[in-house]
This record gives sequence, structure tokens and C-alpha cells, in this order.
Amino acid sequence: MRRPTTGTPSARRRLLTAAEIETEHGIPRGTLKSWVARGHLRAFAREGRAHLYRESDVLACERDRRRTCPPARSATIMDSDLGA
Repeated sequence: MRRPTTGTPSARRRLLTAAEIETEHGIPRGTLKSWVARGHLRAFAREGRAHLYRESDVLACERDRRRTCPPARSATIMDSDLGA
């Protein structure tokens, strides 16, 4: 079965399953489900039982989520913490 596309194939219009997104971009399926549940991302189409997502939408969502989340704080060990 051929996947639906709109216009000419390009990186912006690629349709990927959650498994393909996890493999190619390292975004876990659970994260995609969370984004969908929270309304940050929508499936573009379906192929059988699999939801298909626009690659550009997924990457934009990831970029937006990184922008809104503060960076992880790293622990700084001071000499005074070591008992010196």
C-alpha cells in the first residue's frame, strides 16, 4: 500500500509511523503519544492501524518542547562538599 502524500515528496512532507520516528529521530513512542494526548501533535493519516505523522510536524513539536522546557540542572560539586 502506498502512503498518502501531498505534492512532491520532500523531507517536509514525509509521513512516518511512530516506529519510524523512534528509529530515525530517537523520539520514543510514549513521547509521541503524550504530545498527541496534550494536543501538541496530530496524526496526519492512517495506514492500516498505524498513525502517520508528518516528519516536519514531529520535528517542529520536538523543537517547541525543547524551547519550553528548562535545561536540566547539572550538579556542581564544590570543594566544600568533599570535606576539603
